[in-house]
Amino acid sequence: MHVRSVFTAEEMRAANREIDRLAARARPGDDESWWVTTDDGAQALCRLVYATLRSPVLAALESDPRVRRLGTLLDPALRAAPDRMEGSAVLLKVPGKTTGLSNIPWHQDCGMGGHAIMCPAVTVGIQLTGSDPSSGNLQVVPGSHGQAVHYRWEQRLDGVPVVSIDTAPGDVTVHVQDLMHASPEPTDAGGRRTMYVTHYPPRLFDYVGPGQAFNDLVRNRVIAAPAASAE
Repeated sequence: MHVRSVFTAEEMRAANREIDRLAARARPGDDESWWVTTDDGAQALCRLVYATLRSPVLAALESDPRVRRLGTLLDPALRAAPDRMEGSAVLLKVPGKTTGLSNIPWHQDCGMGGHAIMCPAVTVGIQLTGSDPSSGNLQVVPGSHGQAVHYRWEQRLDGVPVVSIDTAPGDVTVHVQDLMHASPEPTDAGGRRTMYVTHYPPRLFDYVGPGQAFNDLVRNRVIAAPAASAE
């Protein structure tokens, strides 16, 4: 769902100033951000996670009645999780080809498991900037939620409906997390900023504690060096 003009231009300017502040503090390995490698080998910030835990301005957006209303349309018991599942995250779309999790291919957010406790989760995407293909906007496959979809299905099936969502600053998108969706490479300058506030079923909080989620494990993974040969 695409809801237009939920927030004012001034509200989005204030949020972007706060994101600039958090981005200036972010460092690779800080457990508060995701980074990618650009074509020239530099590291670039692509996501701030658990953002509302260190920003009263963004926390106010997370708990705003407009966000709450949209996030609980399916079930009034759903609630945001600021301290787990990476909390409310801010996507910072890096232009060009990158290595890492910026240009995310088709996926379901429960694709690595956990559907029984995570879904139906509802993600509210606050459009801090406008978005279109030039900035790598959100793409979705209507009707793909509530089921498992084979890996790389888009290479094998014809006639699959794909919707590319163009937005203006202050708009909001709403989707369930097991909807097939993607965040493709920008066709031009990039720069899209979106704050995602996800509302989860109460049962998730019984199984997933603070700082515990698949993405927390991926972000903090340590690849062990090969064992020395006995010879």
